[in-house]
Amino acid sequence: MQISYKWTKERFLEAGRANYYFKLQALKFRLPGYLGLAFMLAGAYLAYSKGVYATLTVATLLTVYWYFLRWPLYSLQLAHQFKKHVSKDQDITWEMDTDSFSMKSVSGFGKYSWDAVTDLAEMENGFLVYQYPIYYWLPKDSFASENDIAWFRNTIIDRISARQSST
Repeated sequence: MQISYKWTKERFLEAGRANYYFKLQALKFRLPGYLGLAFMLAGAYLAYSKGVYATLTVATLLTVYWYFLRWPLYSLQLAHQFKKHVSKDQDITWEMDTDSFSMKSVSGFGKYSWDAVTDLAEMENGFLVYQYPIYYWLPKDSFASENDIAWFRNTIIDRISARQSST
């Protein structure tokens, strides 16, 4: 099977956003938000009972950053990274079968075994293929048909899931 797409700024941000939200599902990335809320509650208690507002102020600023500013600031960082990206505005072609997948662009070629994939996640708009710390983005709209998406989902995700459950 083969898929192709142009690696545009929008695709780059879409991949970054998918990776960002996938990582947020892990407890280690949610924990700081929960701690910030607990710290905010403790600060409210201290402000109300003792008249100490420093804890509440710091907790509020951290919580606002964590829940409202983190993604916008990260997307600005991604947009800046895209300007220097080696595959910027190039056509990317992926070829895959049940054993391996390869990526071709003007800037290079790589062939990888599915056994080297450490994680794979289906997101709303595509698939994240991880070889930590690197991830690849396969947008669903670049697949030729729903049958190709179903093949990828059933064959590759099942293969990786079976390998992960056997270890």
